[in-house]
Amino acid sequence: KKGLLYEDFKVVPYCPRCETPLSSHEVALGYEEVTEAAIITAFQLKEQPNRYFLAWTTTPWTIPGNIALAVNPDITYAVVEDGEHPGKQFVLAKELVSKYFKNAVVVEELLGKQLEGKEYVPLFNYYVGKLQKPAWVVTLANFVTTEEGTGVVHQAPAFGEEDYENCRKYGLAFVQPVREDGKFTEEAKDFAGLFVKDA
Repeated sequence: KKGLLYEDFKVVPYCPRCETPLSSHEVALGYEEVTEAAIITAFQLKEQPNRYFLAWTTTPWTIPGNIALAVNPDITYAVVEDGEHPGKQFVLAKELVSKYFKNAVVVEELLGKQLEGKEYVPLFNYYVGKLQKPAWVVTLANFVTTEEGTGVVHQAPAFGEEDYENCRKYGLAFVQPVREDGKFTEEAKDFAGLFVKDA
């Protein structure tokens, strides 16, 4: 009655086998280093269908829960063209262009803050037309760096604490395509029933 309690989401370490959150002690006891595949995904810009944001993630299984992309406001981003993808342009941090393209031509440069609010086409249409809040927009976040990846980070608020806080700050939608047992829900129809790491 005093408004001291509230219900909300919180990202925590989680065990799909036990279907329970884990304490920091439990995580420390069972911690082991594993190798994960990192992927770069092309997200199509709505206002310019030939232009794609190249977003990096070390957790490919979270892509069905994508709600936003994050860029650093102070990083310079390049729009590039290369001979291997005729008619397409790609957006990534300028200083990383040579890491991913052999013969790229920079056609435009933009500061990250100029990309804020740009809308893109979701990779999966599971939630299109079903959300009460905005989704699939470019946000600004200082935690985005050029040390790894492309300078553009995929955001899935159900799976990362930084993602959740950033999407909440922007008032964006929240989706959870994974059940408590670690398998995809029926909504994520391409992967329904598959354990996230198998998917």
